[in-house]
Amino acid sequence: MKRQTTAVILLLIAVGMVFSALTSAMFVRRGLGGDWIALPIPALALWNVLVLAASSAVLELSRRRNSRTLWWAATALGMLFVGLQLQVWRDLSQAGFTVSTNPSSSFFYLLSSLHAAHVIGGIAALAAAASAAPLYWHAMSALWAYIVLLFRCLQ
Repeated sequence: MKRQTTAVILLLIAVGMVFSALTSAMFVRRGLGGDWIALPIPALALWNVLVLAASSAVLELSRRRNSRTLWWAATALGMLFVGLQLQVWRDLSQAGFTVSTNPSSSFFYLLSSLHAAHVIGGIAALAAAASAAPLYWHAMSALWAYIVLLFRCLQ
């Protein structure tokens, strides 16, 4: 196994632990009081699941075809995700759901911004054409689907 792959696997284990801990904290906090108000997940957040899934698919196709053009297309889709995520936060804020509105919105902003920071790191890895970047990228796609599904189930 290459060093880069080993490093990415260790990083993903750490990322998984952080998101698991935050998920656990969210469930504990949800059970502590009556101030938990389910956050309405904007449709754009659901579309973002598709954007990252498409990016992963294009990246995998790029790897199999050894296509730099497709690699850059996958990277561009990652940048689109970040831009759309900014709009998700704007939409929530305009609907009255800010980071301090209630615990549910606080956790959404925390998890989604932490995920976005990791996606930006993934974009940098893709831009540098790091050999282990696809593994990381696929994990970030799956993680976003998990976050959206988690909040959809809590509605």
